[in-house]
Amino acid sequence: MAVDFTIADYCYPVEILRRRAFAERSQWLTPAALVEYQSSRLRQIVAHAYAQVPYYRELLDRVDVAPRDIRSVEDLPKIPLLSKSMVATHFEALTARHAWRYGPRRTRTSGSSGPPIEFYLDKASRVLEFVYYWRHWSWLGYRIGTPFAELSSVYFLNRPSRSHDLYFYEPLTRRLLLNSLRLSEEAVPAWTEAFARYQPRYLKGLASALRVLAELLEPTRGHFRLRGVFSTGDTLLSAHRKLVESVFGCQVLDSYGHMERTFAVSECPSGRYHVNSDYGVLELVPAEGCSAPSGELRTRVCRAVGTGLHNLAMPLIRYEVGDLIEVDESASPCPCGRGFPVIRKIGGRENDVIETPDGRLITSLFVVFDLVDHIEDGQIVQDDADRILVRVVRAASYQPCDEVALLSHLKTMLGEQVTITLDYVDRAAIQAGHVGKTRRVVSHVPSRLLRQEH
Repeated sequence: MAVDFTIADYCYPVEILRRRAFAERSQWLTPAALVEYQSSRLRQIVAHAYAQVPYYRELLDRVDVAPRDIRSVEDLPKIPLLSKSMVATHFEALTARHAWRYGPRRTRTSGSSGPPIEFYLDKASRVLEFVYYWRHWSWLGYRIGTPFAELSSVYFLNRPSRSHDLYFYEPLTRRLLLNSLRLSEEAVPAWTEAFARYQPRYLKGLASALRVLAELLEPTRGHFRLRGVFSTGDTLLSAHRKLVESVFGCQVLDSYGHMERTFAVSECPSGRYHVNSDYGVLELVPAEGCSAPSGELRTRVCRAVGTGLHNLAMPLIRYEVGDLIEVDESASPCPCGRGFPVIRKIGGRENDVIETPDGRLITSLFVVFDLVDHIEDGQIVQDDADRILVRVVRAASYQPCDEVALLSHLKTMLGEQVTITLDYVDRAAIQAGHVGKTRRVVSHVPSRLLRQEH
């Protein structure tokens, strides 16, 4: 699920400005200084977790590890890994005592690249996320108050009265929201008019949605001169990057994050992917059975394991995110001068585009699993233009009303011309993708509008 900042997220001016001032300095720290900062925060998080979180008290006692044994990030392997299924199973035990003190907000992942799970994000982690995006966008000159456009589906789905609108403008934030559920040739004139009227200088969206929008707007190339485009959520292919940059006349900066917020990766203007060391700790655990492409002998493939440094309401320590990361052992320091570590590539976030009979291109259909309670996992398969199969792994608490809600959201997203079939299965029935992760949206129907990849 994409991050959707609301007005409430701006209501911590002191905390935001303090965090922003530190973030501006910390990106230029030396690698050694950044590791020391991480270790300092880690000691605080582990001590807090042992004192306030029942799960970690029991875990650390069982493996005979005391908080004093975790002095630096190098000591993290002393703590056992935490899987997504463990978070779901031990939700209450992973919640800190008196969590209300930290302003927790219950949040749910979308299932874009794994089974949906719930967790708490506290005020400090929400401030951190806001500042993280602010800093990344500033690498292309963004300042708070600059008008920008954002491709979104969640905003419109959460507001049924606007679900069929092509766009909506927020004067207070100067944000032009484009409904990514309405990506079609018919929407181009209205969006062209909206861009001309509100003059956004930046554009944000899922990589797949940006690709579709760029293809739709390609005939009007040169009309949209932006200062920067920010890609997130799924895989940004090289050909799609070139297309987006050509249509909008500016650089694309990609980023990677996850709703659980244990670590974050952002691309700098020099084209390198940086692990934001002041955000969280990323451990690179060798992935068995995975190898780099032929000839890339200096590249290794690792599993991403993250440790959050700021969320006191529900600390996640050595959390298995489920994505694979390629690391280039021969990489030189980044020309941008930032002290953050560099990785080569993140895999495992590819989903297909669904094309509807009425000519719309839907890039984020997987968010439907975020909108319905009591679904443990799911996959959407399109075998015909007007037929969709939705495989659903039900939780024990799944009710008939959840099925009604699921079908209602799907019809809103897909339209009345699409026949939707629900298939209740166990998790083993959902096939894994080429990097060992489930592909949430699969289409076997060639697009009439998008150029085909070869």
